Amino acid sequence: MDLFTKMLLDSKENDKFLCLYEYSDDDKFWFGKVIDFNEEIIIFQHYTKFGKKEGKIVLRRSMISEIDFDNKYSKTMAYVISHRYEIDRKTEIPINCEDTENWRKSFLEQVKNRTDFLTSVKVNGSFYSGFVKETDEDFFMLHCIGTDGEDKGNIIFRIEDVTEFSFDDREDRKTLMLYQWKSKKQ
Repeated sequence: MDLFTKMLLDSKENDKFLCLYEYSDDDKFWFGKVIDFNEEIIIFQHYTKFGKKEGKIVLRRSMISEIDFDNKYSKTMAYVISHRYEIDRKTEIPINCEDTENWRKSFLEQVKNRTDFLTSVKVNGSFYSGFVKETDEDFFMLHCIGTDGEDKGNIIFRIEDVTEFSFDDREDRKTLMLYQWKSKKQ
């Protein structure tokens, strides 16, 4: 039995997570488990990035260029799948918009030092997520957290450069869950 077939069988029999990459599309891959396969096709249970079953996919074996497994992404996704219901739990965040003249600073002050949810800000066209640590009249410090829960350190931004805020959306809840998991592992 070749290595490719062994890995498909291992996934099927032992519920092992795999990433299947297709030829001709370097960025596209499927993450999940093999349900069944034969010499021609693979029936694959695909999962979303939020750990939910997306559906079953039938793939031609000859179109699979590589199989990744037991890597950082697979381990992270296995954790997300086993904790997927936590991502749906929203945090009560009492936010108001009383100060219309200094609305940016007002929002930043309201979420400062809160670590029970992530705040996302759009600054100069890019989004950053993390915990607001400090503010003054012109600047704020964000302890940035990457989408896979990695600690990215602190960044200071100009308050006037913020064009958008979001709080506790699904992506942020997933990121916070991974950050807390990785922090406990260290």
